[in-house]
Amino acid sequence: MKSTNPEKGAGPVAGGAGAGPVVREGRPRKRMVTGADWVPWVVARNLAIVFMVVGAVDLTLLWYPPRFGSPEFEFATISRFSDGMPVFAMGLGLLALTGIGGERRGAIWAAFGFSVLVALLLTLLGIVFLTDVPIALRSVQDPVVQVGVRKVIVKTLLQFAVYWFLLVYLAMRTFRSVRGLG
Repeated sequence: MKSTNPEKGAGPVAGGAGAGPVVREGRPRKRMVTGADWVPWVVARNLAIVFMVVGAVDLTLLWYPPRFGSPEFEFATISRFSDGMPVFAMGLGLLALTGIGGERRGAIWAAFGFSVLVALLLTLLGIVFLTDVPIALRSVQDPVVQVGVRKVIVKTLLQFAVYWFLLVYLAMRTFRSVRGLG
């Protein structure tokens, strides 16, 4: 390889210790933009924020007006909460992806924090839901309706388990990634 000595201006010097920058002959290459400023990361990060905000508003409005202490309200609202999680979870996953791919510490820490917070919330809601299950099963006498209630119970518990493991995975993955950035 040829290199030029920046102190002397021009002329090739032998490569090795103390040699100047490498000069390549031919057409100059375009600089590829990567990292946090790469347009797809910016678009995906903005989409993640929109999904998270829309999902959080939807999930929050389920609880208004609050009727805590009413097993029927808790059972129905927690079941609907699990149904509304996909939009927020997609946004959170996309935020983690853009943070890790774009090497954005802030996005990675935000994804980590939301993952931990929502996993704890799901744990709490899961416990409340489990306390409401026996009441819901006893309150329905019609066998056809009882089948529907059992389906809701299975679906909600399955969704909670899947989302909980997803959130824990995201928390671990984002924590490892932010540590790897140094």
